[in-house]
Amino acid sequence: MNRNIFSWHIAGIFFVFLVGGAWHFVYSLSGSNWLIALIAPVNESVWEHLKLAPIPLLLFSIFEFFYIGKLSRNFIIACTAALYLIPILIVVFHYSYRIPVGHPILWADILIFGLSVTIAELTSYRIMTQAALSPKLQFSCIIAVLILFVVFAVLTFYPPNRPIFVDSKTGSYGIGTLKS
Repeated sequence: MNRNIFSWHIAGIFFVFLVGGAWHFVYSLSGSNWLIALIAPVNESVWEHLKLAPIPLLLFSIFEFFYIGKLSRNFIIACTAALYLIPILIVVFHYSYRIPVGHPILWADILIFGLSVTIAELTSYRIMTQAALSPKLQFSCIIAVLILFVVFAVLTFYPPNRPIFVDSKTGSYGIGTLKS
């Protein structure tokens, strides 16, 4: 059982990394469709890059559920933990190098994305293979996922005037309507 769950999580690392990398271009390929802006990065800000993983991870998790969802009573909790852990790790790792260096480094950001996805998937595996957690926590996790997507959507269109939201190429915020 655990080997099967582990194998799915390793596959998830590769899926989220590859699809997440391609996800970077979905908004521009859509012709700047505002609906796509809700779920895909619209600029080169750190904040918008946090959208690289949620949809690929959610898609993989839905597919994964049909194969191993019944093997763990913590499936929803584990997937939610991964969904939240990836952006947290990206922010921590990114600013850990960027503050001293002073500018973004593409290879470092790609490495950070892969490392964040890997840590989140391994954490998800660990949660899935633990004893069953509270069913109330599962319901809370579903609400937490919805909140995460709402926050991403709202802050794409109404970003605060903070460095994490600044497009590093244009100096704009969100979908580009505001300049710093």
